Amino acid sequence: MSPQKKCKQCAKEFEVTDFDLNFFKKISPTFDPPASAGPEALRAGGKTFEVPAPTLCYECRLQRRLMRRNERALYKRKCDHCQKDVVSVFAENSGIKVHCNKCWWSDKWNPLDYGIEYDEDKPFFEQFNELYKKVPQLGLMNDEGTGSENCEYCQDFAYGKNCYFMTGCWRSENSMYCHESDRSKYVVDSDLTIDSEICYECMSSSNLYNCFYVNMSDASRDCILSYDLKGCSNCIECYGLRNKSYFIKNQQSTKEEFEKRKAEILKTRASIEKARVEFDEWCKNKPRRFANMVNCENCTGNVMRNCKNSYAYSTYNAVDCRYFNNGDSPISCLDVFQSGKPQMSYEGVTPDECYLALFTVWCWKCRNVLYSENCHNSDDLFGCTALKHGKYCILNKQYTKEEYEQLVAKIITNMQRDGEWGEFFPISISPFGYNEAMARDFFPLSKEDALKLGAKWQDTDYSSFNGTFYEPKETIEEYIGNEEEQKKLLAGAIKCRVTSKPFRIIPQELAFYMEHKLPIPTICFDQRFENRLARRYKLKLYAGKCMNEAPSFAGTTDGKCPNTFTTIYGPQDKEIVYCADCYEKSMI
Repeated sequence: MSPQKKCKQCAKEFEVTDFDLNFFKKISPTFDPPASAGPEALRAGGKTFEVPAPTLCYECRLQRRLMRRNERALYKRKCDHCQKDVVSVFAENSGIKVHCNKCWWSDKWNPLDYGIEYDEDKPFFEQFNELYKKVPQLGLMNDEGTGSENCEYCQDFAYGKNCYFMTGCWRSENSMYCHESDRSKYVVDSDLTIDSEICYECMSSSNLYNCFYVNMSDASRDCILSYDLKGCSNCIECYGLRNKSYFIKNQQSTKEEFEKRKAEILKTRASIEKARVEFDEWCKNKPRRFANMVNCENCTGNVMRNCKNSYAYSTYNAVDCRYFNNGDSPISCLDVFQSGKPQMSYEGVTPDECYLALFTVWCWKCRNVLYSENCHNSDDLFGCTALKHGKYCILNKQYTKEEYEQLVAKIITNMQRDGEWGEFFPISISPFGYNEAMARDFFPLSKEDALKLGAKWQDTDYSSFNGTFYEPKETIEEYIGNEEEQKKLLAGAIKCRVTSKPFRIIPQELAFYMEHKLPIPTICFDQRFENRLARRYKLKLYAGKCMNEAPSFAGTTDGKCPNTFTTIYGPQDKEIVYCADCYEKSMI
């Protein structure tokens, strides 16, 4: 039986599985020990420092990791090197030094110049935090100038071109305001929309073309306001269709009827909102799949595609992973958030293309890296930040291989003594306030409760605006051919009708709306993201049973399908939930 533990933060009991324990053994590092370790370890040529079982439950571990990640609270400030204006995730009052992308990636400075000596009388996390505040950090985490082009306002972004305000994305072009939408072109305001082109307000889908307000769909084109389509085209307000064309509310229609309904929905901002509300109401009586999985084997979680032997959320192509959130092609990882192609990584935030990255943040293309942040193309690091092509470094100081291994062994031994080894960076040393970090999205807290947790809070409101707000026109036709009104829109600030925060429309965004006959949004990007997140992300799972009452189940105890599963729908939800087989058989 797997051992039960009590979370030291929330006191909830949680399970440590055999998978977890075996994984910890595999990733436990071996280093030459200090002389105090004893003759047996010395004769063996090294000591293995076992990674202990976690002391926090899954949710509290995720909350702690998300305190190191800010995606959408962006600020204007100066580059501390060239003094040019820069957009950064670090506010001026954060105490963090910032370089623009051009300066940071250049050879004009050396992060090793900021290195500090390890002090065995001080806790390791205290020393790392001291180093982190000294070393200049990237204003935004992207590869502008080294892999991406004209994408300098994107956070957690790589290998893109002409993108704006994209977060957690790579290999995308001409896209805006998306989260986790990889390998896509001309995609706007969409989440986890993969390998797609010309999409707006789409979620958890792949291989879409020219689709608006489409969710959980695949290989479909020219569809509007639909859910779970596969191989469909020219469908409006449809649910669960397979290989259909010209359907409205799951009924066959003509091309003329389709075009008429499309024009009605997209006519004004109000008509779109009305249609969305009506579609949600119409879908309430439709059966739901117990979890959104496509081509998955032996998996638990939600919004998964092409995965095997994994427990994950919003993840593609995962193999042998557990507690993996938001990523593409991870292999043998545990407790990782938002990453592409990591392997054998644990307690990480975005260890992209890393191998054996343990307790790391923003480390890309690294191997054997521990307790480090924002390091790239580096191997064998411990407690480092902002290194490029580093090797055998500790707290940004260079060592030989032998010196490195002996000192790391001493540091881990002291961390074991202080209760730090095996723990991720504590919430108290996050550079972000709770209301800036991604923890707010998944675990919303009041300022009072966040401070009790040890977090900081960003009290300065950098979004204040004293000018006159511009009121967007109800229809996009009022802008097409009207250059004067276009200039007013682009020069003005719009007041978000939910948060009251100001936001602007940029030229390429307006061009997209005009080309595809979409109205100007009146809700800011941050709130639009939160609205989508609430529609697609459920972290808690429940034991469930299929609710299908087909005649073939008349002989069962309750007249329903006997299949059971782990599901995102709990007792408090009103959805009709089916197992995979029953769900697919109910589709048309």
